[in-house]
Parts: sequence; structure tokens; C-alpha cells
Amino acid sequence: MWEHRNGILHEKENIVTRAMGIQLDHRVARVYRQLYELPLNLRGRHLVTNTLAQILKKDSNFKEAWLAVAEPALRTKRKDRWNKRTQMRRTMKGMKQVMTAWLRR
Repeated sequence: MWEHRNGILHEKENIVTRAMGIQLDHRVARVYRQLYELPLNLRGRHLVTNTLAQILKKDSNFKEAWLAVAEPALRTKRKDRWNKRTQMRRTMKGMKQVMTAWLRR
């Protein structure tokens, strides 16, 4: 029992640590792929200058810090794209309404 306890306490990479690392890698990969597909401005381009493989080789502290910057950037970019699409729809709807009202005169 004592050896088992010490094995769990002092083992550098136990099952929980490995599982957390795998989850972190999946998060990084998901966010990286989504960012890579988007047209990024100058402020966001630095997030994808390294390849995904290079980022995944880094330690967990680097990955957490990268995600702390990348996830808000991804949310902002998605919000901007949504606003642009809905703005275009509203503009088109308004133009159709004006044209319809003009034609009915």
C-alpha cells in the first residue's frame, strides 16, 4: 500500500495529468484550426505563425497562455463576422423595402 501511495504521489505523469494534457491539446487544436480558417488582422496573426505541431510540443503553461489570448480573439472574430453578416441582411432588407415602396407609388 505504501509503495502504491508513493507511486501515485510522486509519479510525474499519472493518469489524471495525462488526461488533462490530452484535453488541453484538443482545446488548442480546435481553437487553432478555427483561427487558421479565419482572415485575421495584424493583431491576431501572431496566434497562427507557429504551426499546430509546434504549439502542441510546448509545455502546458505555454498552451494555457496561448489559449488565454486565442479564445477571446476567436470570440471577437466570430462576433465581427456575425455582425457583418446581419448588417448586410438588414441593409438588403431595408433596400428592398425602399424599392417596394417606391415601385408602389
